[in-house]
Amino acid sequence: MEDNLVRCFRIEQDVPYTRIRGKWAFMEKMQVGDSFLLPEKDRGNMRPMAKNLGFKIKLSKINQPEGFLRCWRVG
Repeated sequence: MEDNLVRCFRIEQDVPYTRIRGKWAFMEKMQVGDSFLLPEKDRGNMRPMAKNLGFKIKLSKINQPEGFLRCWRVG
C-alpha cells in the first residue's frame, strides 16, 4: 500500500517558486532604503512577510498620518 502512495507523486525540478500574490506582491520589488505607508491594522502582517522575503524592516509612527506607519526596507 505504501509503495502505491509513493508512485502517485512526481518529483520535478526547475519549477519557479511564486512567493507572494495579492496586496503585498509589490514588496518583492523593494530595494534597501525604499519605504511605503502602512495602515496600522496591517502592522502584524509585516514582520512575517518581510521574513518570508528575506528582508529586514523598520516601522515608525513618527511624522506619519494618523492611523499609518511608515515601513522601510533596511536590509
